[in-house]
Amino acid sequence: MMTSDRQRAANRANAQRSTGPKSRAGKARASLNAYRHGLAARTEIGSDRGQRIDELARQLSNLMPGQISLAHARLIAQAEIDLSTARAAARTLMSQLCGPAPGCDSALGPGSLSDDDGRVGAVHELKMVERYVRRAQARRDRSIRLCLFGRGE
Repeated sequence: MMTSDRQRAANRANAQRSTGPKSRAGKARASLNAYRHGLAARTEIGSDRGQRIDELARQLSNLMPGQISLAHARLIAQAEIDLSTARAAARTLMSQLCGPAPGCDSALGPGSLSDDDGRVGAVHELKMVERYVRRAQARRDRSIRLCLFGRGE
């Protein structure tokens, strides 16, 4: 289906109006979008994330000698570490909503969010974190397929 000239003109006009926030306050608010939960942030220098990735990559490479290169194992390990980080964030939010899971040493108790606004906010955050969990799972699975079968689709 081809886009009509009229539709293309309307799309261009809409694009000209959709340029993001104009006010200083709006720009400041929009600049915080990526900092909501920190999962998309680059890790700080000095964190042990790189060491954890290298260790897991070596373990994967040793489990499958000759079948997987260290570079491919590193891709899988990075995705797995991201996945475990996102899952930990989801567990923390669930703990805030429902109390700690059995066997969890979380200091948060049931109903630690005393107001409904806090619970609504935690549910919203949980939905965003779950999106990161799904993306990390897909990236890990794609990396595994790429390493084992030579294709990532």
